[in-house]
Amino acid sequence: MKNSYKKPLDILYDRLLVYRQISFRINDVLKSDVEKYNKNKASLSLSNSLLIVDWSDKKRAARISTNSFKLITRETYSDEIEKVLSLKFCLLYSQSFEALETFLKDIIYIKSNKDDVFKQKVIKKLKKGLIFNRENIPTGKNLYSLLKEAGKDTFKEYSKSNIIKTGYYEFWTIISETRHAITHTQCQIKKSKINKSQTHFKVFEMLFNYSYINEEEILIQLDYLKFFKTIEYISSYAFQIFKTISIEDKLDWQIYELNATQ
Repeated sequence: MKNSYKKPLDILYDRLLVYRQISFRINDVLKSDVEKYNKNKASLSLSNSLLIVDWSDKKRAARISTNSFKLITRETYSDEIEKVLSLKFCLLYSQSFEALETFLKDIIYIKSNKDDVFKQKVIKKLKKGLIFNRENIPTGKNLYSLLKEAGKDTFKEYSKSNIIKTGYYEFWTIISETRHAITHTQCQIKKSKINKSQTHFKVFEMLFNYSYINEEEILIQLDYLKFFKTIEYISSYAFQIFKTISIEDKLDWQIYELNATQ
């Protein structure tokens, strides 16, 4: 029987590969630029200020200078590029999470349309007043609980015992919380959000670089190598979800050629 979950998985992997390619080119170009200025000790002074236009001033469209000003010199250029790269990789990570979430909602919807009992469980998770359709499939904890229900005993078994020694829920919690922080709080996250247990923090350190802002807050950071590895973890996590649900639905999950590496 054809595995209907394969198409959304392929779509996810295509998107993640694009993000990884983007990260490689951005990293290569900007790092080369830093090396150029460091090697030649060339002068560099980049200044920028934010200008606005008063839309209600109908007599003129003059630009007004704000107090926002930024100056970058050759001495500070390398540090600034590191910050730019970290921010870009974090944003690409956020997009990677959205792609993963899209895949997970797709497979929940696909399963719902061929399993009426499961569909009723999905309907119970919908927000009050919403009808059942693809757009209304829940996110967050409700989405995770539906994945767990769909994967049943296989999901529980693989979550409990796997080669990275990490529970699926801990992994989901960390990637959800970090995506939210990157999107809404400029990569700043409260330590309590990612330190719910030793396993939670282990997952966080596995996926991200970071620095402490203060005792309670952490700044999420990424470099190219860490982002490259994070994409691999997200891709592998998606495959685990695909595999567990496929096994429970008695579908072929061995859809890719094994390429073992040491």
